[in-house]
Amino acid sequence: MKPLTILLPALIGLTALPATAQPVDVDHGRALAETWCVNCHVIDREQTTPVPAGPPSFPALADDPDVTDERLASFMRMPHPPMPNMSLTNIEVQDLVGYIGSLKQ
Repeated sequence: MKPLTILLPALIGLTALPATAQPVDVDHGRALAETWCVNCHVIDREQTTPVPAGPPSFPALADDPDVTDERLASFMRMPHPPMPNMSLTNIEVQDLVGYIGSLKQ
C-alpha cells in the first residue's frame, strides 16, 4: 500500500503540469498570411497591394493593446462573415498569431 500512497500524489502532480507547447514558427505564420490573408488584410508594414476597406491590418492588430494572443486565436478559430472558414489547425493558428505579434512596434 505504501508505493500507492507515493505514486498517486506524483501522478496527480504530473497532470497539473502544462503541456509542452510547440514553438511558434513566425516564418510559417507569414507564409500562411501570404496565402490566406493578403487579399483582404495588410499583412505587414511594407505592403502596397490594395485591400478592401474594413478588415484590420496585421500591424494595427499587433499594436492594439486590447488584442491579446488568446483573443486573436479565438477569433481565427470561429468563422465569421465576411472572413471565410479556413479550418486552420491549432499549430497554424499559433504560427499566424505569432507572426502578427512579431509586427508589434
